[in-house]
Amino acid sequence: MNKVNSSKRFLVIFITSLICFILVYPLTYNALVTQDSLINHSYKDFLLRYTKSPRLIIDSGSNSTYGINSGILEKKLGVLTINLSDNAGYPLREKLYRIEKFAHKGDVILLPLEWPHYFYKETPWFFLESLFFELNFYYHEMPIFIKLNLIAKLPFASAMRILFKKTTQTTPIEKHIQTEYMRFLDYKLKFHRHERGDSKEAIVAGNNKDKDMSCNEYIFGKGLGYDVIKNGFVISEKFKQNIALIKKLQNKGIQVLFTWPTVVGDDCYKGAYADMFQTFITNLKYYLNENNILFIGTPEDSRFEQNYLFNSYYHVIANARDNRTQTLIAAIEKSPAINWFKKEKNIQYSLSINEAILKKKIILSLPIKQENNIINATQDDIFLASGWYPIELWGVWSKEDESVIYVKLERNLLQQDLQLTIENDLYKTHDSTMVSINDKRLGSYLLKGRKSIIIPQHYLTDKTGLVKIQFNHSHVKSPLEYGDNQDDRKIKFGLKSLQFTRLHN
Repeated sequence: MNKVNSSKRFLVIFITSLICFILVYPLTYNALVTQDSLINHSYKDFLLRYTKSPRLIIDSGSNSTYGINSGILEKKLGVLTINLSDNAGYPLREKLYRIEKFAHKGDVILLPLEWPHYFYKETPWFFLESLFFELNFYYHEMPIFIKLNLIAKLPFASAMRILFKKTTQTTPIEKHIQTEYMRFLDYKLKFHRHERGDSKEAIVAGNNKDKDMSCNEYIFGKGLGYDVIKNGFVISEKFKQNIALIKKLQNKGIQVLFTWPTVVGDDCYKGAYADMFQTFITNLKYYLNENNILFIGTPEDSRFEQNYLFNSYYHVIANARDNRTQTLIAAIEKSPAINWFKKEKNIQYSLSINEAILKKKIILSLPIKQENNIINATQDDIFLASGWYPIELWGVWSKEDESVIYVKLERNLLQQDLQLTIENDLYKTHDSTMVSINDKRLGSYLLKGRKSIIIPQHYLTDKTGLVKIQFNHSHVKSPLEYGDNQDDRKIKFGLKSLQFTRLHN
C-alpha cells in the first residue's frame, strides 16, 4: 500500500513539475526576449517605426543593403525610401509580420529576396538565438501562436545558456537611459542626413570570394544552409504560406512588388543548373501572377560580373549598386507599379516620434535616489537631457553654453533645504556658472573640483521628487580654438558626480 501511495505521490509531483515547466519556460523566454530599451538598437527598425507614409520600404537580406541606393530611388520616385534589409537567413515570415505592424495604406513594399527565401523550410537556429538580443524587435511583432512556436523550436540547452548569460551579466550599456537618448539624437541626425539604411562600405572591390564554392552553389542555398541544387528548384510550402501574409498587406492598401536579388559572379545562373533555374523562374513568376503579385525585371538585370564583387556573391561595390538602382527604376517606370508613386519633388521628410514624450518616458524611468547617494554621470542615475557630449569613462563634458540634468529624489528629501555637492572639472577658464533649480535661478558659482551649493526647500516643488538642474556657462570655447589640439567641441564644464544631503537644523 505504501508503495502505491509513493508511486502516486511521485506521479503527482512529476506531472505538477511538468506543468510548471511548460508554463514557466515560455514565460521566462518571453521575459528575456522582451527586455528592451526605449529606442530600438536597430536604426533600420527605428526608420520603420518612426517615419511617415507613404514610403517605399525595401526588405530582404543583405543583397539590398549593398545592392540598392535608396537615395536615388527616393529622389527619382518622389517618395521616402527606407532600406530594412539585413540577412538572407532571417525568415520572410518574420519580416512580413514586422512590416504589417508598421506599414500603412500608401506604402509600397519592395522585396528583392535572396533565393533561399523561396526554398527554405525551417527557421535558422542563429535567428532563434538572436531574438534574445539584437533581433528582439522581430519577436515583438509576432502573433502569440508564432511566438510559442519559436519558443518550442529553441533547444532547451540554448535557452538555459542564454538565460544564464542574461541573468549574470552586468547591466549592459544599451540600457543606460542617457545612451538611449543619445541613440535617439544620433538616429535623428542620420535621418536628416538622408541615411536610409544602405551600406556605406562597398566603395572598392574586395578579394573575399569564397574559393570553396561557386556563385551558383552559394546563392542557391548551399552557402546559407539550404542545398537547393541537391533538393531541386521547388517553391517551398513555407513561401506559399508567406503569400497569405502578403495578401493581408494588399488588403490594407499596401502595394507589394517583387524583383530579383543583386548577385555578383561570372558563373551565376549558368552551367549545369541553368535549365532548371530558368524553369523555376517561369514557375515562380506564374505563381505570383496567379496571386496578383507583381514581379518586375529579369534575373540578369541585377547580375554583375566578378570584378564588381565586394565581399560576397550577394554584395556588389558602389558603382554597380547605383547602376542596379537605375535599372530597377527603369523597370518600375515600365510596369504598372509606376502608378503607385506620386513622384512629388522637394519634399521635406520628417520623423513621427515626439521627442517631448520620449524625454518624459526617460524621466519616469529614473531611479529614486536617497540621501548621500553618489550619483555618477556615467551611471543610470540621471538624465542628461540637453547640452552634453557623449559620456566618457571619467564623466561627461558640457556642450555649448547650456546644460540640463534631471534627477529623481526620495520624497522625504524635498521637505527641507538640501546641500548639492558637485564634483567636476573646468576646461581652461575660471568663469562662474549660473545654476538654476526647477527653472528658478539659484545663483552664479565657480564650479571647480568639489563645490557645495545650498538649495532652499521652496525650490523643490515637484511632488514626484523630480529635480531639474540647469547650468548656463560663459566663455565656452573648444580645444581647437585654444590651440591645444584638433578637438572642435565647445566644452567647459566636466561633470563627474552629484550628491544630495539634508541640512539638519
